[in-house]
Amino acid sequence: MLPQEVPQWLKQRFVKSVVNIGATTSEESIGERYDVLLSIWCMPERHFHNIRHVLDMLTQIDELAPEVTDSDSLRIAAWYHGVVFTTDEINVYAHNGGEDEVASAKMCADDLSALGVSADRVKYISGLITGMKRAGGTDQRNADTTTETAVMNPIIIDQLVLRDAHLGFLAAEPQKYRRYVEHVREEYIEVPAAHFYYARKQIVTHLLARKHLFISPLAQKWESTARDNLKAELERINAELDLVDSGELERLSIDFESESDASDKEAKRPKIDTSDHDDLFTLSEDVEDPDSDMASDLAPQDKAAEDQVRVNMPEKQEAPRSSLETLDESLDP
Repeated sequence: MLPQEVPQWLKQRFVKSVVNIGATTSEESIGERYDVLLSIWCMPERHFHNIRHVLDMLTQIDELAPEVTDSDSLRIAAWYHGVVFTTDEINVYAHNGGEDEVASAKMCADDLSALGVSADRVKYISGLITGMKRAGGTDQRNADTTTETAVMNPIIIDQLVLRDAHLGFLAAEPQKYRRYVEHVREEYIEVPAAHFYYARKQIVTHLLARKHLFISPLAQKWESTARDNLKAELERINAELDLVDSGELERLSIDFESESDASDKEAKRPKIDTSDHDDLFTLSEDVEDPDSDMASDLAPQDKAAEDQVRVNMPEKQEAPRSSLETLDESLDP
């Protein structure tokens, strides 16, 4: 979608939200920041994480708005949550690829401060963005999210809604969901197909092992459709991996560790740890918290399979880490 194809009302809504969170500068200045954001989200290399992704998140936030305390702050957080983004092969393998929540939050803070938003509100919105990964945000570990009648801290429910809106595309109509997946593959075209599908299998399996994909009460209605999409995606991934095993899909410099049973093709497959990542398309292999709630949710056989094999990735760079659309595993009931 080109900038000129974006509906005009989107700019008006952005300006209104920034005014509502307390901006003291002119609407013209706010509109100029919108133009910059729009140009970034419409960059040609963004096939999935583009302006449509922002529109999807805004739509999901509107649908979940009755249960939040500050919908305008959530909308601004959606606009900035992945504005800093890269998918080049070096950064992906160095764990610096995808949506960089920390850098995006800093850009958000700088912009909102320049627009006259109060320091407290700037800190809150930046926290929502960094709270989309384990490294930042409000601690959710003691939140009771097991029932729709659970009473939660207002800050916690806002964070949960933002995270659920971020994964709301999982519950898209099946053909639309499949196009989403194809667009993500286009973004990561520099990543060899074998690496990409091996990682994706681990991530989709990990998502399906969760007790709940969506935590906020109103978002739980998306659960069934999202799981159906993930199961269909897993079948397609397995078909691609069968091509790898048969030699029809080039393996492209994948090294395998020794296995006791070399005839077991599943054991020979490379592995990227994903137990600290909830996003369908994360390609990181790091696990920050091995004692997270999610680890206890995995079936024993799944955990054993995850420990069998591992990809030999290029040496990590010294740049700060970030991850693709990461959620906190401790949100699992």
